[in-house]
Amino acid sequence: MPLTPKTFTVLRYLMDHRDQLVTKEELLNAAWPEVYVSDAALKVCIRRLRQTLGDLARTPEFIETIPWRGYRFIGTLPLLEATPAPPPIAHRLQSPPVVTHNGEQQRPSQSPAPTLREKRLRLPTNAPPPPLPVPPSTATPHFVGRAPTLERFHQWSHAVLQGDRRTVFLTGETGIGKTALVETFLATLQATAPCWIARGQCIEHYGTGEPYLPVLDALHRLCRHPGHEQLITTLRHHAPTWLARLPSMLPPAERKRLPREAHGGSQDHMLREMVNAIEAFSVEKPFLLILEDVHWSDYATLDLVALLARRHEAARVFVIATYRPHEVSGGTHPLKLLKHELISHGRGEEISLDFLNKAEVEDYLARRFPLSAFVPALASEIHHRSEGNPLFMVNMIEYLIGHGVLRHREGRWELQEEPHRIGEEVPTNLQEMIEAQIDRLSLEHQQLLEVASVAGQQFSAAVLATSMAHEVATIEDQCTQLARHAHFLRPAGETLWPDGTLSTQYRFVHTLYQQVLYGRIPLGRRAALHLRIGQQIEHAYGTQVNQVATELAMHFERGRDYPRALRYRRAAAEQALRQYAYREALGHLTVALELLKTVPISTEREQQEITLSCSLGTTLAALHGYASPLVERAYARARALCQQTDTTAQLFPVLRGLWSFYMVRADFLTARDLAEQLTRLAQREDAAESLLEAHRALGYTLYLVGDLEAARTHLQHSLDIYDPQRHGAHALLYGQDPGVICRSHFALVLLLLGDSDQALQHSTTALTLATDQRHPYTLMLAYYHAAILHQTLRNPRQTHELATTLIALSHEHGFAYGLAGGTFLQGWALTLQGQVKAGLQQMQDGLAAYETTGSAIAYPYFRALLAEVHGKNGAVKKGRQCVEEAFAAVREPAHYVYAPELYRIRGELLLESGH
Repeated sequence: MPLTPKTFTVLRYLMDHRDQLVTKEELLNAAWPEVYVSDAALKVCIRRLRQTLGDLARTPEFIETIPWRGYRFIGTLPLLEATPAPPPIAHRLQSPPVVTHNGEQQRPSQSPAPTLREKRLRLPTNAPPPPLPVPPSTATPHFVGRAPTLERFHQWSHAVLQGDRRTVFLTGETGIGKTALVETFLATLQATAPCWIARGQCIEHYGTGEPYLPVLDALHRLCRHPGHEQLITTLRHHAPTWLARLPSMLPPAERKRLPREAHGGSQDHMLREMVNAIEAFSVEKPFLLILEDVHWSDYATLDLVALLARRHEAARVFVIATYRPHEVSGGTHPLKLLKHELISHGRGEEISLDFLNKAEVEDYLARRFPLSAFVPALASEIHHRSEGNPLFMVNMIEYLIGHGVLRHREGRWELQEEPHRIGEEVPTNLQEMIEAQIDRLSLEHQQLLEVASVAGQQFSAAVLATSMAHEVATIEDQCTQLARHAHFLRPAGETLWPDGTLSTQYRFVHTLYQQVLYGRIPLGRRAALHLRIGQQIEHAYGTQVNQVATELAMHFERGRDYPRALRYRRAAAEQALRQYAYREALGHLTVALELLKTVPISTEREQQEITLSCSLGTTLAALHGYASPLVERAYARARALCQQTDTTAQLFPVLRGLWSFYMVRADFLTARDLAEQLTRLAQREDAAESLLEAHRALGYTLYLVGDLEAARTHLQHSLDIYDPQRHGAHALLYGQDPGVICRSHFALVLLLLGDSDQALQHSTTALTLATDQRHPYTLMLAYYHAAILHQTLRNPRQTHELATTLIALSHEHGFAYGLAGGTFLQGWALTLQGQVKAGLQQMQDGLAAYETTGSAIAYPYFRALLAEVHGKNGAVKKGRQCVEEAFAAVREPAHYVYAPELYRIRGELLLESGH
């Protein structure tokens, strides 16, 4: 039995301290330096060593357990044979595996490793060989028919080495050989050029709802590889938000601290973090990101691919995305739209794989069955039946071998049937072929693979062990046999669950195998398996269960445990919202609302719908802006349910959502009514948190309708309640810190009341507080209102400085509202600094961008300022047109704080025109 590097390290350390007590802490530090794992990982290594040595825990000959303390090595290993380090990749590429008659892949110079009980234990001469610079890939044996395509990939990789980033879409039908091509390319590349290779797999059943799933999968695999600790440091510096999503890579203290510090950005900010991190990785050596089956990708991952491709800066970054064309044939599939855009702008390329022709099939057979006279005739028949589909072809050959039609005798292969009769022997299509391959397996292996197909494209042996009531080691042995002989599975590293369970991971060689196996399971048994697997994962993750909420939602939905499925859909939506993955959150919430219909009508069900509707309103506001009618519909439904159930427990966030909608639509009178309802409700509840938000909402509304004294009173109440330590979570709940926003609004109120000194002081305090809190959206709003303040004071220099910072901050985090406002205000400042033409253009650009945000609050004021600038620079007619458009945009001029300014500008323009 071969030893993994970690298991060997444990054995070597024990042998180096023969007959001495070695504590668990010593072994953990030796095998997992600077990585935090539980004792369970060590127990797995000890268990595997005992299996290899034939040792028994109760009567040990080699490894003695010292209860509660550690282990002692007490045996001797006289028959140690040093095994040379494995040959370099280049040598292995020159010696491809040979496929034997039973389908097993072997290297020509290798033989099966005997166990110690039989012969001897083979150990390396020193510590485990240094890891390859990238996770290993296995090139497909006898790879044929893709030489021109491989050459193109190598040309692209050469360009990447020179800093010319590349994005390539590799497309082809099921079984065409996309993965095999990628693996062959990677294997040859690794032999010639050290590089980072991150590989992620999109998941069919739930991957579209899990933001960044394949990217996080790729990062996790890459970062946990020995010798890649510097990648964690790079992520910590460039992408802390992403590192917070990889808790297993962090020590406990940082695991708790980092999510709090990393919160408070936007989806654009997350995307830029990862792009910056990948570009930082590529400085040391080229970075390849391989994303497989992106037709099942989530939106957020496609956004990352787009941003990586669109950047014009030089970077040694190569993105390869594989997909099946029939899966994206619909006109609105996001991948189809993205691919078209990137290729049309020269930022991406596509290469499509065709089926193998007859000559290529013959080439494959000639390599697999050398010096066999039957190859040409057999190639003709196989090509006719498979139409050159590589997966069908390989399975067809395995079928012929398994049924004795192809036999290996005395060192050569023989065909037992006439080639033209083979068509009568084999299934007619690929699915039937795979079915036949499955039927050849033992019943035990068939059952294991069926359970694995329910667990997913990639699965842990521990999941199967629990579902099948077997030991993990037994399942691992069976999976290893299947990976070695039947070509259904391949190893995919190890996984450590939060409860300490450590086991090997496996994945299906092709998704089609999983789909065929899954389809064989009767519906009732399939549902029971989903339920059992979901329960096992739920138990294993304990308090960290939300990390796998999307996967659990899928299992419980298919296991028909709808209450649990509903709970995890909600949790998945919350997780997506924390990552600013609003489209994924919308998908989860939509499904959750459908699942809710399966729950009997009750007060609890209606309360759940209120919560879901509020989350839906927040999500729709992020996607379409608060002015969207969809936002009003979601909150209005929640309000109706509150009235129907006569409950006020959830009424506050509902009313606040509606208040935001009417505020952004500049319907200030309706907004005022809602803010007053919020205040009355908060006063009845006598809850400081609610009073804080209610007074803030009412104060800002009163400011906008021109009731400045009342606005000052309510904003002061809010500031009196505010405590940065107690109310910091409001930024997560409502998207902005109330203390900062209150001070910003209070400054504007004080300015209009004539106290400019106090106004400036509050504005400065708001900026300082926002900077300390490290919440980007709050900081953006603080700079926005500070720029408004200085514009009102007619301070072009300060306005320009603040607007410049506002623009940079909004660019970094993707805040369209701040970018539009900053652009407009910076343009206004430029016109007063002598750059009239450039400033006017910038004001017009900013105003147009502001309109696209859906907000109407400042639109009349901005248009009036544009009118004033036109008038002062001789374009009185344009100015008068702008100011009248400003008046037209105000619902109630008598109830708009800037109405006096609009009248002033209108009067000046009338004077200029001689009226």
